[in-house]
Amino acid sequence: MSVSPDSRKSGPAFHLPFLIGDAVLLLAAWGLAAQGHRPMTAYEVAAVAACVALGAWLGVWPFVLRHRAVMRELETTDLGDAVERIQHLDDVARQVSQATNKWQTAQDAAERTVRAAGELSERVIQEQAAFREFLEKANDAERNHLRLEVEKLRRNEGAWLQVLVFTLDHTFALFNAAARSRQQNVANQIGRFQGALLDAARRVGLNSIAVEPGAPFDADAHVLPDGVVAPPEGGVVAATLAPGYTFQGRLVRKPMVNLGGQAEGESTEGTDAGPGLDSTRFTTSPTDEDAEGGPRSEPGLSDAGGDSWPGDADASESPPSPS
Repeated sequence: MSVSPDSRKSGPAFHLPFLIGDAVLLLAAWGLAAQGHRPMTAYEVAAVAACVALGAWLGVWPFVLRHRAVMRELETTDLGDAVERIQHLDDVARQVSQATNKWQTAQDAAERTVRAAGELSERVIQEQAAFREFLEKANDAERNHLRLEVEKLRRNEGAWLQVLVFTLDHTFALFNAAARSRQQNVANQIGRFQGALLDAARRVGLNSIAVEPGAPFDADAHVLPDGVVAPPEGGVVAATLAPGYTFQGRLVRKPMVNLGGQAEGESTEGTDAGPGLDSTRFTTSPTDEDAEGGPRSEPGLSDAGGDSWPGDADASESPPSPS
């Protein structure tokens, strides 16, 4: 006999048939006990016991059925809860799978980012090396250009220094000639002109070196005309044949002097034609070195040394007699 789970909600109607059957069986047992023999026979006792047992069974059976229905309903409820939990586990598993896929996607994106960063770093290193090479080439080109410009400036400096020295030499010779001519006005005008030139030369660093007459001769600071023998110690300077020059603290040329006590023929022999000055007469300071470590040259100065000194005659020549 099966009972639906809602049988417990039917109320007394569900228990009524069982109660009626239980009452009938109990009445039958009472009737057999009342109408039976005294003492009762074994068959009567068995019939009464069967009626009572069957009535008790009918009285208990609906509760058993109700209990089974309740237990079955509880099992069904528990099974539904288990199914829901299983479905929930499926959802969790699906979420875990989605999260795993997302993590995998994130890992792939991170790997691509790392590779892109590595490629970018290598590209930056290459660009840095290329830029460094470009800078080195640019620096080399700029250095070569600056070296060329410095060389040009030095050649130009040597050229205008040669012209300036040549001009001052001729001015010095012109002043000496004017002084020997005994025309005081001309000598004064040329002297002022010579002073103006020397002042202009000093503004650019070129200084003239003149030896006062009577000064002791110094072989390290003075030079003699070609063909003149170096005197013994104690020689005295009689006159300056050509001034010396220093340019920005560097010795360009030593002054050429004529010594006192020499024979007039010797002095005239060395100065009549204007004694030439070879390249050994031009010197430079020992500290005059450029940034490359080599000595700095004064281009064009040695060329002027080979020319003859300007001047008509030396200081020992007798002046012409006035007309």
